[in-house]
Amino acid sequence: MSDILNTTEFLILKSIQFQSGNAYGVSIRKELKEKVGRSFSYGTIYTTLRRLETKGYISTRKGEKSEVRGGRAKEFVRINGLGERVLTDTERMLNSFGTTVVKPQVAFFEFVKRLSFILQSPNASFNSRHFPVVLKN
Repeated sequence: MSDILNTTEFLILKSIQFQSGNAYGVSIRKELKEKVGRSFSYGTIYTTLRRLETKGYISTRKGEKSEVRGGRAKEFVRINGLGERVLTDTERMLNSFGTTVVKPQVAFFEFVKRLSFILQSPNASFNSRHFPVVLKN
């Protein structure tokens, strides 16, 4: 098994996968807000994108410059083979806990919403490095 993604890496990589090569920071943030119900800061998104790129899970390409963007170009991200593999390994690990999060894809985002609710419990703790919830006794 390869590296297991932390929660933020997993969500962002999943969003990139859903967007099929048309993902960029703003679209990733918007999709996560819509599907997970959580607002990630741009700093979190771009820091995670750089980490995923450093690990070799994504590649980037520059789009056309735009006056609307102050002459800057969008930076599109695409998941590559290694990224697909680590995403699959992470999903497999999550599924081993008995929660179906892979298909349909919407089920994953529903799972995350429910997980967020569980984590609000005073008897739950969460380590973002490892996705599963740990209930305190």
